[in-house]
Amino acid sequence: RPDSSINPWKGDAVKHRNQLIVNLLLDIGCRKGESLNIKRTDLIQGVSGIKVNIWRDPDNKNDPRLDQPRVKTLSRTVEIRPQLADMFEKYVINYRSTIAGANTCPYLFISHQNGIRKAVPMSSSAFNKVFEELSDAVGFKVKPHGLRHTWNDRFSELVEKLIEAGEMTYEEAEE
Repeated sequence: RPDSSINPWKGDAVKHRNQLIVNLLLDIGCRKGESLNIKRTDLIQGVSGIKVNIWRDPDNKNDPRLDQPRVKTLSRTVEIRPQLADMFEKYVINYRSTIAGANTCPYLFISHQNGIRKAVPMSSSAFNKVFEELSDAVGFKVKPHGLRHTWNDRFSELVEKLIEAGEMTYEEAEE
């Protein structure tokens, strides 16, 4: 939480960006590379709620990162909780938009450093550093892929209950 007394980051923009990163991975189970490839325009209003597009776009010539993040799976659209949508909106409108040059970078997660690295797409090493600093603050290891496993465990428990109750088939769960 940005208001936590043990939040290790300085500046509200970085605190809110990092909160969004952690909650995104935990809530939808996406991979690090998938989250680093999300663009500002990938959050969309759907009929049943807010959704985020996860695009597979290998070797994008417009991505300036030397080590471009990869999306391993097929592109997909994922519905997100209203609370996560609020985090997206708050970060983009209240913090990201105040960074000089941010409007020229299509990627959601950007560097908030000063100088030449300001408003460029967040790198994999910067992403990893977020989790190193978070781990130090909470006193145990927090890894991006671990959040994916937590999401999967929660999803599997929910699906088992729905299948047992006859509210979902195994095929629907797989889809």
